[in-house]
Amino acid sequence: MPEHRRAFGGRLRELRHEGGWASQEEFAHHVELDRTYIGGLEQGVRNPPSTSS
Repeated sequence: MPEHRRAFGGRLRELRHEGGWASQEEFAHHVELDRTYIGGLEQGVRNPPSTSS
């Protein structure tokens, strides 16, 4: 697993917890993404979405 994905996932988990979102499911609903996608991001097995300008 690439280190940048692991670091991103760890930071996402930290920010989710700091924001009061203990549940991936509730957070996923709030940001309108699937819970399994959030879990994959946090585990470093999924790539974060790209942004368009």
